[in-house]
Amino acid sequence: MLFGNQLEGVARYTHEINRRLVQLRPQDEFLFCFDRPFLDQYIYGSNVSGKVIFPAARHPILWYTWFEWVLPGILRRWKADVFISQDAHLPLRSKVPTLLTVHDLAYAHYPDQVPLSVRMFYQRYVPKFIRKAEVITAVSQYTKTDILDKIPEVEKEIHVIPNGKPQSWEPLSGDEKDIALKKWSSGKPFFCTLGSIHPRKNILGTIEAFNLFKEKYKTEHELLIIGRMAWQSSPVQKAISQSPYKTCIHMMGFQPNESVREILGASDALLFLSFFEGFGVPLLEAMQLDVPLVYSDQSSLPEVAGAAGIPVDPNDQAAAAEAMHLVLKEDIRRKFSLEAKARLEKYDWDQSARQVSNLIDQYFS
Repeated sequence: MLFGNQLEGVARYTHEINRRLVQLRPQDEFLFCFDRPFLDQYIYGSNVSGKVIFPAARHPILWYTWFEWVLPGILRRWKADVFISQDAHLPLRSKVPTLLTVHDLAYAHYPDQVPLSVRMFYQRYVPKFIRKAEVITAVSQYTKTDILDKIPEVEKEIHVIPNGKPQSWEPLSGDEKDIALKKWSSGKPFFCTLGSIHPRKNILGTIEAFNLFKEKYKTEHELLIIGRMAWQSSPVQKAISQSPYKTCIHMMGFQPNESVREILGASDALLFLSFFEGFGVPLLEAMQLDVPLVYSDQSSLPEVAGAAGIPVDPNDQAAAAEAMHLVLKEDIRRKFSLEAKARLEKYDWDQSARQVSNLIDQYFS
């Protein structure tokens, strides 16, 4: 999951927690297991070793092979005291105790959006993984509740350890915003949406809300869509080509962090109308940049965003268009800015890493 420089979702959580965990626990030795060649930047200290384990696990059959037939032997030979998994997988055949992080159970809510082989694997094994883990963490209260609802026989305590804000990011200055606007939208104001492109992200609904906003309010606004094409993304390209405002909608693809900061920080609002999220990291990124939110009122998103934006039904594009208009008002933006600053205090990577380290001491020392 840690490969290249394109870290999204689970990979970002793994990177931010592990690089801090290594520093918090200099007395411990860490073995990072990869299924493909890795960059040295992910070996965070002298107490870390990296090992590439064959096969490259890119299909459910290979996932099973990697976790059940290869990894247990590695853990046994290394005499591991604990296996830390930050993507809800673990080796059922291993006797090494596990600290397991669950980000979401999206497959249980939107099974038709998952390839059949992947869906069958998740449905069969994820409940087993969660039941076997000695310690379970979830990235949100919503995910914790979802686990207990979907897998009611889980009797262990589930610890909520959230994602953190991008601590090095600061809101753009006036000059920086002017430069970013010229660079990314030819000087025109714009809205931004952020995340890999697949049906659950509701990019189709976002485009339709933008169409309605443009039709009613006749502004110069553009829509910038940041994210790689993940799966079932062709309807998005079709929706853009059929939009009466297609020249105002721009697919930006995956962007490095500094470009995301520029684009998001110069936007008038983040549009995040996803149908389902285990957490919703882009909300924190926008709040850190003092950018207001128009966000979906589903799953974990109200828990994260709170009153730092306008929640809307992701199926109600007309309501989203009205929210886009409201969020441009200066008095509303000031209110959201104050709320965002207060909310961000609880989302800190250092604090989350310390919580993980404390769980290791509590359950495995």
